[in-house]
Amino acid sequence: MHRAVEAVCESDRLLRADLRAVLEADALLRPGRFDRQIHVPIPDEQARREIFGVHTTHRSIGDGVELARLAGRTQGYVGADIQAVCREAAMEAAREYVDGATPSDVEDGVGTITVTADHFDHAIKTTSSSVDDETQRRYEELERKFN
Repeated sequence: MHRAVEAVCESDRLLRADLRAVLEADALLRPGRFDRQIHVPIPDEQARREIFGVHTTHRSIGDGVELARLAGRTQGYVGADIQAVCREAAMEAAREYVDGATPSDVEDGVGTITVTADHFDHAIKTTSSSVDDETQRRYEELERKFN
């Protein structure tokens, strides 16, 4: 059995569960196991756009960055995946800045690094969705059960 499932089974309360572990353990979803089951669907395009908005609010984003376009390119991404894309894009921008800067530029430029569409393109290419076809199928199955 998956470690996250073992931890859940040994505890009286569920504080946090690994999604894949829960999806793989049908026994956990039988009646009487939980007081409540709350299904949180995979974000649709509009929800992904809003998640990108949350994770880019405190970053300097270039004029060419379109959150709607990013949302359209990230089908199957969940909030953590989108957060990883935003973090990787910011790290790529920082690496690019540091590689081309002198020490005095770095001191003067702290807080002025702009994340561009190219940085997001790089980030999307180097990260991936945590929801594969099988997980998507299980989500849809769970959604039918809850509705």
